[in-house]
Amino acid sequence: MNWVWSLRSDGYWRYHDDHQAIVTDVFCSTQLTQPNLHAVECLQFADDNNDGMCYQVGEAAESWLDAQTVCRKLAADLASIHNLQENAFVRRLAVSKGAVNGVFLGASVVENGKDFEWIDGTEWDYNNFEPGFPSAGLGDCLAMDTSSA
Repeated sequence: MNWVWSLRSDGYWRYHDDHQAIVTDVFCSTQLTQPNLHAVECLQFADDNNDGMCYQVGEAAESWLDAQTVCRKLAADLASIHNLQENAFVRRLAVSKGAVNGVFLGASVVENGKDFEWIDGTEWDYNNFEPGFPSAGLGDCLAMDTSSA
C-alpha cells in the first residue's frame, strides 16, 4: 500500500497516490473508560468534554503506519471523526499545537478499494472529504488539512 497523501482546503479530508512524501504531526485519540472522568484520564490528552474521547497531537511521522505506531505507544489510535463538532475540535487542537502541515486520520481504504474504515473499529458515520473526493485509486489513507487556507 502507498500511504502518501496531499492536503488542500482548510479542514477537508483528501488523499492521493503520488511520489511526494509529506511529514506531518500525529493526532491520536483514546476512549475514556468512564465518560465522567475526563480530567483524570485525559492528563496527557486534550478533551472536548463532549464525546468520551481524549485527543493528543504527537511527534511528526513520515507515514500513516509510523503515525499509528506512535499512537499505539500511548495506548491510543489515530483519530476517528464522527461529526462536524469533532472535526472542528480536532482541527483547532492540531493548529493550537503547531500541526499546520496536516494530521493523519485513523482511516484507510478497505479491500474493495473505494470505501473507508476507522482503525479503531468505530462506525463510518461521517466524512468531510474535499469536493470531488474520494476518488478510487488515489491513495489508501486519510489526513486532515490544518492549514489556514
